[in-house]
Amino acid sequence: MTRSNGSSQFNHSWSRPMYFKAEPANTILGKREFHTGIMTTHSSKRKGTVAGRQVTVVDTPGWYVGRITPGNVAQELGRVVSLCSLGPHAILLVVSATGDFRQGKWRTTEERLRQIQAPIWQRTIVLLTH
Repeated sequence: MTRSNGSSQFNHSWSRPMYFKAEPANTILGKREFHTGIMTTHSSKRKGTVAGRQVTVVDTPGWYVGRITPGNVAQELGRVVSLCSLGPHAILLVVSATGDFRQGKWRTTEERLRQIQAPIWQRTIVLLTH
């Protein structure tokens, strides 16, 4: 997950409707950079050093929360690419293991990930949470 310049970029595109999806991002960075317990409304990035390598983590709004429309998702995914100077290197897809994630939501998730226009499944890490 590293670039030739020794840096890594993680984008966590979340499908989890809870407001605690920032916790894995904070764990990756080793410090509290993203606010937990509140809904993310716009993508934002934070940088840190992990195992001696520079990483960028981008937090995005949940895809199945409230008033999120496909247009909003497309706009935020475009923003994700712009926040990662070389594009996302890894996608951390957070899914609730105790929630309802049926085939329809899976198809929607695949469609939204395709909007990034990169070989997504080679770059996606699925994180099951509870």
